[in-house]
Amino acid sequence: MKLYVYIFVIIAAILPTGESAFAQSNVLLIVTDQQTYNSINSLGNEHIQTPNLDRLVNEGMSFSNYFIAGYSCTPSRGCLLTGLYSHNHGALVNDAKLNPDVKTIGAILKKSDYSTGYMGKWHLSGHSYRNSPNRKGIPFGGSYFQKREDVHSQFKYNVVAGGSGDDLPYEGYDVWTSGWNDYHSFLKRSGYANKVKEAYDRGLILGNHVISPTGGEEKHIYSSFPEQYNVDTFLTDEAIQFIKNQNKDTNPFSLIVSLFGPHPPVAPPKPYDSMYLDIEIPLPANFIDTFEDKSPFERNSHNYVKNIWTEAQFKNYIARYWGFVTYIDTQIGRMLDTLDEEGLTEDTLVMFTTDHGDMVGAHGFIRKMYRPIFQELGQVPFIIRQPGIIPEGKSSDAMISSIDVVPTMLDLLEISSDIEFDGRSFAPLIRGETDTHRDRVFCSGGITDIIVFEKRWKYSTPWGRYGYSPYPEEVDELYDRKNDPYDLKNLAYESSHLDIVVEMQKKIESWLEEFDHPYPQTVMDRIRR
Repeated sequence: MKLYVYIFVIIAAILPTGESAFAQSNVLLIVTDQQTYNSINSLGNEHIQTPNLDRLVNEGMSFSNYFIAGYSCTPSRGCLLTGLYSHNHGALVNDAKLNPDVKTIGAILKKSDYSTGYMGKWHLSGHSYRNSPNRKGIPFGGSYFQKREDVHSQFKYNVVAGGSGDDLPYEGYDVWTSGWNDYHSFLKRSGYANKVKEAYDRGLILGNHVISPTGGEEKHIYSSFPEQYNVDTFLTDEAIQFIKNQNKDTNPFSLIVSLFGPHPPVAPPKPYDSMYLDIEIPLPANFIDTFEDKSPFERNSHNYVKNIWTEAQFKNYIARYWGFVTYIDTQIGRMLDTLDEEGLTEDTLVMFTTDHGDMVGAHGFIRKMYRPIFQELGQVPFIIRQPGIIPEGKSSDAMISSIDVVPTMLDLLEISSDIEFDGRSFAPLIRGETDTHRDRVFCSGGITDIIVFEKRWKYSTPWGRYGYSPYPEEVDELYDRKNDPYDLKNLAYESSHLDIVVEMQKKIESWLEEFDHPYPQTVMDRIRR
């Protein structure tokens, strides 16, 4: 059965002054794409410049054990915006669609008379690249989605025509700005119509993540567009205008700004691409990993990258990635400054997070991998701020899941909902009523990839996309987060740790039942030994 979360509310208007600190606060949720926890100066990276994210950390509350509940992009974003696990919100793989009966936070807040806006990456309505030439053998002009088909004891996805991508507004949002058609219109107004036409004629992507990079990831690259014409600058401009257009004397607003960086291609605009090239870039402590006791699929992928990239190339990627984050940080600063200028800072609940991380050289990898067992992918930043209400400069190591964000937001805003969330509010943690929240966090990818995160241990079922792996000898993985924080030694096959593996498998079995997983037997058959 599902965990039912009921959030009760007494209408703020009848409460005595001061008793309802959060009621009718504005909401600004900033979501980046593929940003690691250690890409923020105040969270441990002494090399990177992130003054505005540091400001949020110092003026608000940060969480060092916040984990995504779905993987990768589409499932994770669905979990964040609905408070449901991916098998319950319907989008289990990238480019799938949300179940149309599922409500996102936008629809919930709009029902409570909020003025709602969404800017940027959506990734929950199929493929994003509408009105583009046919690509990669898909004859739908870029407009397609992954349609789920149940087959016996599992499911498969087929590519079909009809995805609306980021361009069409989703239910619950009054103002909607996409990084594709809306961005193209902006470029045309700004004198870049020839660039848009050239990209179309050559069958290239221009928009969303791809802003005219100067080459491939193996070399030093940057965006050939100036900073003011990059997509995340454009989205920030739109967000600022949305904030300025709000009437402070009427309804509160909720704005989600979903930026595309620092997702690859890691090609930030100048000067951000080169701002870290003059310092000695340290390789991650877990850069060297033999992968002898890990997934054979991951091991073969690792050996491929290892044999074609030099350490200098990895360091260049890291430098560009940090530069991209600093560029994103600049845009975040512009939004925070606008709240200050409009006198809205004290009345606005600001939250910052991302959909998942990036390897950034860890284990000799870049980009993302096929499951988020490694800390660089599944453990991501979450920061919340509202001056005078959220504790300043406080950090919590409580276990938090991304499905907890929507229930927490509603709890803090004192808004009721009859939705049966899978997540639960951690507002008591924020209010200082407790210092714990969960014993463990579950993350799922596809149908059989389940990961359990605890403070001491983390465990992953054998990798197999949609329940299938090309390697019959795929392994499950167990890591000791306390004694092996860099995930170098898989303990799942050590005789001294088999009892922990069995315990983790039992916890997965209970989770499958509690949250109505459609194929519990398929999952358990795969992991039992």
